[in-house]
Amino acid sequence: MPVDRFLCRHIAIFRPRKKTFHLLHESDRGWLPYPMPIHPNDYRLRRSSHEEDTAALTLRKKTLDVRCTGYYLETFDDALPKYIPVCMKSPRQTYPSSVLAHPISYPTTTFVEWNPITLWSSQPLIHEAND
Repeated sequence: MPVDRFLCRHIAIFRPRKKTFHLLHESDRGWLPYPMPIHPNDYRLRRSSHEEDTAALTLRKKTLDVRCTGYYLETFDDALPKYIPVCMKSPRQTYPSSVLAHPISYPTTTFVEWNPITLWSSQPLIHEAND
């Protein structure tokens, strides 16, 4: 079942060839680039208990299908949420160039630790009807 919603308003797109991440934040216009640079010492790569899943992201009026593998960035920057899900695009899709403005490098600490946290929901929100 595809990702219905992320539990925080930030995600990181991983580019394996370049070994970089692109941080995005959710807005009413879709996912936009996070405007501030982040130092590699301010985050660690971790693994959650999630199974691999998919999501469709709206980036600058373009829909991008991504794989969510259960990896996330644990951040130590107070301006960001503590846990940011990591996604990867399909090789045949391209990013809008505006999304690639502020790449952050692979973390300086590469030990990937497993943590049973929840990063997203695959179940739609249930809105109760007002009687």
